Amino acid sequence: MLEANLANSKVTLAKVDKLLKESGDKSLKKCLDDCAEEYDTAANEYFPTAIQSLERNDLGTAKTYASAALDAPVNCRDTFSEDPGVKTPPDLTKLNDYSEQLSVTALMMLNNLG
Repeated sequence: MLEANLANSKVTLAKVDKLLKESGDKSLKKCLDDCAEEYDTAANEYFPTAIQSLERNDLGTAKTYASAALDAPVNCRDTFSEDPGVKTPPDLTKLNDYSEQLSVTALMMLNNLG
């Protein structure tokens, strides 16, 4: 499940990067920059560390990093709510929602392990 989260974070980051290249709106770019930073951290630090920790049977660290990765979709969504003039691109809304669902599911599974 953590591998699915990692893959989805990479897909979402790629989508955010594409939207950044296509946008000329400064306010939208600011929000997208924040999202890119969140998903970059999730894809390149949090999920890989959670996976490695689980492989080492370090459940506590795996939970910590999987939980931290849940911040990516939440913080990305929040950055758009801070600027009422900027709407979240529909594709990004779908990816954020899916990322959040995957992360919550992974955390539930990890919590069931102990």
